[in-house]
Amino acid sequence: MKITKGHLKRIIREEYSRLKRRGLIREFGVASGADFAEMSGAGEVEQAVQGILSDCQLVSQGGKVRGIYKSRDGLVVEVDHWLSQNGFIDDLYGSIDNPFVEDVMDAVEEEAASMGMNIMTSLYMMGDG
Repeated sequence: MKITKGHLKRIIREEYSRLKRRGLIREFGVASGADFAEMSGAGEVEQAVQGILSDCQLVSQGGKVRGIYKSRDGLVVEVDHWLSQNGFIDDLYGSIDNPFVEDVMDAVEEEAASMGMNIMTSLYMMGDG
């Protein structure tokens, strides 16, 4: 199987972005919200919540993140999609009724409300498909 130069570049960019969002790559010595959560000994749910909220801020400022988009009423986070894209879960199709995904959804909604952010959570797999 041959891979074109453009396809290889896209794969590298996507992988680099995924590793950067997970906090495995740091640029210029600046740590992300996920890095601080990891350094403070936060659990996996807290790390995911901090990563999602950090990406929500990026999207609200005009950036693009898979699994998070703007709607008329605020931001919508497809939690299972985001978790899958960032390496927290392996199987996107097994995310329905997954206690970890449900815990992250609840925690994101609670934290967003306490911060005054209008964020709704949903499951990617529950959409039209």
